[in-house]
Amino acid sequence: MRKAKPPPVQARILDEQGNLNTQWLRWFQTVGMFFDDFRRAPDIKATSDLTLTTDDFGKTILCDTSATDIICTLPLVSSRDVYCWTTIFRSGSNRLTIQSSSGTSIEYGSISGRIWNDEVSRRAANVTLQLISTTQWGIIGATGIWKVA
Repeated sequence: MRKAKPPPVQARILDEQGNLNTQWLRWFQTVGMFFDDFRRAPDIKATSDLTLTTDDFGKTILCDTSATDIICTLPLVSSRDVYCWTTIFRSGSNRLTIQSSSGTSIEYGSISGRIWNDEVSRRAANVTLQLISTTQWGIIGATGIWKVA
């Protein structure tokens, strides 16, 4: 990964015609390329069961269910984790189950319950979960049909 040079603070940001100065333009392009790497790929790719940790909050998780069903277990949480979120994608045609950790529930599901997507005709689905209290995960966005237990 390239390291972006600091902006050319000595140069004026606009030239005489009111356009972005060439030095500043190059700097913005360099910074843009630096951040371009972050949006191209998920943070975690899984092809088998996985257990998330609180370090995974704010990350995008891709679960490839092409070969097998996958269970993704949410982390144990504390009060400092409230309002954190994660987005989990399912690709493939097998079942993706998201299991809540001990003492938490997802939406209106049971404590230590789960949600899952197993639509055979849907090749991709996603869900963004946000911790809304120390015992409750909320679905703040999703595609596909997610069943709750």
